[in-house]
Amino acid sequence: MGIEQNFKVEGEIKGGLFVVASGRSGIAYQIIERNFGDWAPLPEVVEICTRLQNPQEDQGASMSTGI
Repeated sequence: MGIEQNFKVEGEIKGGLFVVASGRSGIAYQIIERNFGDWAPLPEVVEICTRLQNPQEDQGASMSTGI
């Protein structure tokens, strides 16, 4: 197609996960991959997403940030 692709594995790029709340609420949860293969704890991610979907049921509970 005339577009040059880079298929070499660089091997040093790490990732992470952000869960962003609607409006001006900002980042509700974040985790940064510090070691290769780090995963966000699924129960934490599901809890945060559930809280964001049902904010009236979460009166007074704070959202955690895994940094």
